[in-house]
Order: sequence, then structure tokens, then C-alpha cells
Amino acid sequence: MDKVINGIVLNAKDYKDNDKLLTILSKEEGKIIAVCRGVKKPSSKLKPYACPFCFAEFSINYKNQNIVTGASAYDTFYSVSKNMENYIIATAILDIINKTNEQTYIMSSLFIPTVQTLKGICYESVTPKLYLCYFLICYLDNLGYGFNLNECFNCNKKLQLENTYINVYDGSCSCENCNEHHYIKLTISQIDFIKSIQNAGIENFVKHSDMSIQDIDNLLKILGNTIYCITNIKLRIQNLFK
Repeated sequence: MDKVINGIVLNAKDYKDNDKLLTILSKEEGKIIAVCRGVKKPSSKLKPYACPFCFAEFSINYKNQNIVTGASAYDTFYSVSKNMENYIIATAILDIINKTNEQTYIMSSLFIPTVQTLKGICYESVTPKLYLCYFLICYLDNLGYGFNLNECFNCNKKLQLENTYINVYDGSCSCENCNEHHYIKLTISQIDFIKSIQNAGIENFVKHSDMSIQDIDNLLKILGNTIYCITNIKLRIQNLFK
């Protein structure tokens, strides 16, 4: 009997003569790999769904091998390909999820932030870099490495907005007294943004859409370096920085 899941195609690889292997991030099953049979044939009804970014309801037969037996699209996020910056960011998001090896419940928890981020990149006027920051904050939180901006990791004293530092090697936050030479100081607007995402998700996102490009770029570098140090996954966004 088939099982219906809601998922986003992260990757589609050629498999045998006419098939493709789809890596799908789903709300129900986490990250799975499924075969889409005959999809390279011109007459295949599943052809539109066997592409990265496709957000759809998939029917999967789990009996012998995960087989995609049907699909109904919610969104293809086609517009990400019309803008180079949007495409780089959206592709980087799929890439980091595709390279992440974690338990099912952690992968499942990334499903909603991924959908929200792709929708924002496609349909909102806010800079896509800020949506990428949102996703990376959610990513670290779900992996258990979210930034604790309330108290110093070393001395446990309350952190002051104007004197908060990040250790990108492990994501720990420190006060000025415990700061070491390789720590990076966060700006007040960066701290406000991170706290807002951690406390309210994407709900108050628009309030922070006026953060300076410099603050956004620096926050992206901090988040990307932290993820690399923790997971050894490099965020593919180098072309976004001048």
C-alpha cells in the first residue's frame, strides 16, 4: 500500500536507462531516497515532479524499494531560476540538507523552515540573503547548536547586547571579559534578528528587513563558518560576496 508524504525534491540523479533517484525532504519521513521509474521518457506523467525544488504530495510504495507512484505539486519554485542570487541561495539550502546526515526527526523538523525560506525567496521583496540567515539559524537550532544569546558560555553571566561574541568553532556565545581573539562580535541588529527567529520563527521577520547589507553579509559568514566547523559542510554561497 502506498504512503502519501509531503516533500521537497533536494536532488534528482539519473538511474538506469529511464529512471531517476530522487532525494526528498519530507515532513513525515525526514530525508528519503526514492526511485522515479520511467521518468526520462517524454510520455512520463511524473516528469515535472522529478526536479529539484519541486514541492509536492508524493505517493511512495515502500514494499521492496521506495518507488514514486504518483505526485501532485504544490509549487515548483520555478522563479528561483530567473535570478542568479536567488538561485545560488536556494541551491545552497538544498545542498546543505542533502549533505546532512541526521536522525529522521531532525530532518523532518527542517521541512517547514525550508518551505518558508523558498517561498520567501520566490515571492517576497525582502533580500533573499536574510531568508538564508533565517534558514541557517533554524538549521543550527534543530541540530542542537543554536546560539544562546542570554548568558555567557564561560562565566554564565547575562550577556549585554553591545558586548556579545560568537565562537564560530562551536557556536558558543561569550561576554567581553571571556572573549578570545578568534571570537566575532555581533551587532545589536544581528542579535535582535537571531533572538526574533529563535522566539517567534518567521512571524516577526519583516520587522528586521531593514538590517544593513553589511550586517546581513557578516551574519551569513558567521553562520556559514559555524556550520562548517560543526558539520564539515561548506555553504556554497561564495559568489554572493564581493
